[in-house]
Amino acid sequence: MMGSSPRVMTLEEAGDQLIRAERAAKGSITITLPASGGTNCLLFLLLVVLGGAAWAHVVIGDINRVQLVAHEATIKALQQHLQDNDALIGQHEVAMGEKEAANVLLQDQLATATADLATATADLKNKTAAITAFHEQVARLTEDLHNTTEALQQRDEAIVALEDRFQATERALARANGLLDKGRGALNRIFWITAGALSLTVCCWAGGVMATWLHEKTREEKETSINRNTLHEKTASAKGGRCNVTPRDLCLRWPARERRGAIVTGLGCTYVGWVM
Repeated sequence: MMGSSPRVMTLEEAGDQLIRAERAAKGSITITLPASGGTNCLLFLLLVVLGGAAWAHVVIGDINRVQLVAHEATIKALQQHLQDNDALIGQHEVAMGEKEAANVLLQDQLATATADLATATADLKNKTAAITAFHEQVARLTEDLHNTTEALQQRDEAIVALEDRFQATERALARANGLLDKGRGALNRIFWITAGALSLTVCCWAGGVMATWLHEKTREEKETSINRNTLHEKTASAKGGRCNVTPRDLCLRWPARERRGAIVTGLGCTYVGWVM
């Protein structure tokens, strides 16, 4: 073991030993070593190595602390960034949820709008059909109104014509009434004239009959005094001094010329009265 080279300690092992030495020194532990030159040299070298290791450890610790602080700051920044990212992700998720809800709402509204559009389209078709039917009805009503107007015009013309005919009829009736009044007066005059003429004819006839009766009576009285038998054949027996001669016998015995004269006289009086 004496001939072998001493083992070289690593920096970490030296640092650990230095830390243990410092802790031992703080604990007031005194280690007495033999006072030999080689040993002192080794101890000095050990102390130098330990001091360098301690200094390196301190420097490395400071560097590590600085790096640790930097790493902690970086970690905190990263954590804050992660928190911010989480918040952003949460906000994004909330926004996505809101967008999904809005999308669902929009889809529902789109479906409702589509249904409303279909309903509105059907209503529009129905209203279009109703408007078309209304226009057709208006056209029919317009034609009926035109026909009615023409019928009313024809009726007015017919009424005017009827009024003219009525006025003409009234005038004709007035003329007819005037003529009827005149005719009634003329008929009255004709009646009275005819009655007078007939009365005159009857009077003439009666006068002729009376004259014939008187003539026959006188002749019969004369014949009675001459021949009673002949008078019995011609006439019936006379009682109380009266002649039993009938009007028919008197008419038959009235001469034909005198009878014609009486008839002509009556007819002439009737014609004269009619003309007047």
